[in-house]
Amino acid sequence: MIHRQPWSFVGREYLKAIHDDFSRRIVVKKAAQMGFTELAQNRLAHSVDFGVAAMMVLPTDDDAKRHSKARFSELLDSSPYLKEMFTDVNSVDVKRSMDTALYFEGSNSRSALYSVPVGLVVVDERDRCVPAAVDAVDHRLDGHLNPCRMDISTPTQPANGVDADYQESDQKRWIVSCHHCEWTGPLACEGPFESWDCVTWKNHPAIPEPENIEAVAKTARVKCPGCGKKWTEAERLSAVAAGKWVAQYPERSVSGYAINQLCSSTKPVVALVQQFFKAHHDPNPDKMREFVNQSLGEPFIGEGEEITEEMVKACVVHARPREAGLCLGVDQGKYMDCLTGYMLGGKLVVVGAYHLSGWHEIDNLMRAERIVSAVCDQNPERRASEEWCARWPGVAFRGYHPEGMAQTYAWDHKTQVVQIAHVAAVDLLLNRIRGGSVEVFDGPLVPKLSRHWRAVNVVLQRTRKGLHERRVAKMGDDHLAFAALYLEAAASRVVEHGGPRFEADPELLAAFGGDEKRDESWSLPASFGDTAEDWKNF
Repeated sequence: MIHRQPWSFVGREYLKAIHDDFSRRIVVKKAAQMGFTELAQNRLAHSVDFGVAAMMVLPTDDDAKRHSKARFSELLDSSPYLKEMFTDVNSVDVKRSMDTALYFEGSNSRSALYSVPVGLVVVDERDRCVPAAVDAVDHRLDGHLNPCRMDISTPTQPANGVDADYQESDQKRWIVSCHHCEWTGPLACEGPFESWDCVTWKNHPAIPEPENIEAVAKTARVKCPGCGKKWTEAERLSAVAAGKWVAQYPERSVSGYAINQLCSSTKPVVALVQQFFKAHHDPNPDKMREFVNQSLGEPFIGEGEEITEEMVKACVVHARPREAGLCLGVDQGKYMDCLTGYMLGGKLVVVGAYHLSGWHEIDNLMRAERIVSAVCDQNPERRASEEWCARWPGVAFRGYHPEGMAQTYAWDHKTQVVQIAHVAAVDLLLNRIRGGSVEVFDGPLVPKLSRHWRAVNVVLQRTRKGLHERRVAKMGDDHLAFAALYLEAAASRVVEHGGPRFEADPELLAAFGGDEKRDESWSLPASFGDTAEDWKNF
């Protein structure tokens, strides 16, 4: 039931200043269930009311549709003024008030993100969005004199996504004051939660055994770091309500906000601490990740989970044999990023990396290296990937990532399609790097390969329905990471099916411009161990 009552900041006092912040760039690193989605909706409606087109970007098209149908529709139903505003067009993805539009887009809708000019963009759950699409959003604001972009997200990994953006901002925290002394400061500290000096419980920092969790959690209180007094729940709520945002680096242009559930008016400290105790004792590290990300609003990497540069360096070998039966993995994008290699003794051996300009160069590479098995993602150039497979029957497959797969790969040799379980495939690559079951031939391009491999991980995310699921997190350039996923798939097919033979359709290759005369002027581009101008800015 929707209660049509006047808007109030009671219990959400920290949202008022952000409503009034019209900086060009705003970053919010926050815990879950703190009211920031309502903030985003208010800003979007305000923008349209003043004749400035706006866009809300969510991780996927489904997320955007659900939000438009449910959350934003609820907002319209709660306000006769807003409902009257959007009578011109009120579809799922576009709502229009007179000549001003409000768009809801998934970050996987690259064409929409590139083609719509707006004056305000709100990126919700920024860490779950496609990184390339998030980067492209700024261009939607180019036509406005006073544009604004607001990124809102619970963080995932340190120094990536919203956490990296916040570190470059003025770093505002919600500052509260003690009722008993002159101390002022944020209800947040660096380090593990049990080391925080603004919260305490019986025998703190000792963590109770599972059978005592509930009893000890009931003793949890906020404690003043100044005088050491324990606050009642009423004192905590009063202090939070009277707080204010204070920037650590006020001279910086990016306006950044960070807040956790110790400032929540709906989650008592007792419940927060009890959740921490349970996560501490749970053998599944995803439970602690969920607590740190969702409740503390901070990034999290479990012990041994982070892929480091040292881990990748440990996979580098100096021998460089040229094995027969090379396989190929290709990641589509502005360029074609390729890895060649093979499986040997249970290890994935990466022989070469290539940065190619189009499908004809992939054809030439496959002929020159006599590739026996190849996988390329089928999007975004789906038709071109289908034509590529047709030119290489029995060799080339296009891959995609459906949800809910039980096995890692599902091959359809008739259509030359392979379904790949996204999370499982990324897990496989990361575990190979951690365990040293991948080898990379040495050369000057290894640091770039390392950077791409460290830009993906698997994290636990809360869905819009309140469920938890493991998802792939992307935190930067990751083309060679996904090329490695497709190389693994291609090489696994050779092992599983006994090694398909090198085969191409000469008529199709000739029609595509890949005839033998054209090949004579083509040579292998630079790879590991070589120097190439093409790689300088890659």
